[in-house]
Amino acid sequence: MEDPKVVDTLIFMKKTWVVFLVGIYIGSFYGAFHAPESGGAAAVDGEEVLRKIQRTLFFALIALSFLIDIVQMRYDRDKAFLFLFLSLAMGGLADLLGPIQYKVAGALFGIGKGTAGSGDF
Repeated sequence: MEDPKVVDTLIFMKKTWVVFLVGIYIGSFYGAFHAPESGGAAAVDGEEVLRKIQRTLFFALIALSFLIDIVQMRYDRDKAFLFLFLSLAMGGLADLLGPIQYKVAGALFGIGKGTAGSGDF
C-alpha cells in the first residue's frame, strides 16, 4: 500500500526535476542568444557565469534524479535508474541541442541575426 505523503513527495520531486531541466535549457538558449558566434573564442561578458549556473543546475538535476530513483524503487524496481539515465541524456545534451533548437526557432519565427527586423537588408 502506498503512503500518500511519499507519493506527494515523489510528485514534488518530479516537478522540481522538470524545473531544473528547463533551467538548463533556458541557460543554453540564452547562451545561444547572447553569444551565438563565440564558439571557443574569448568568453563574452557573463558567459562564464552562465556556464557555472548551468553546471550547478546539471549536478542538482543528477542528485535529484538519484533521490527520485531511490523513492521510485520502493514501488517499482523495473523503473530503477530511469530518471538518472534521463538526466544524464537530456541534461548532457542540453548544451548541444539548446543552440540548435534556438537556431531552428530563429529560422521559423524570424528572430536572431540577419532577419528582416534586424535592419540588415
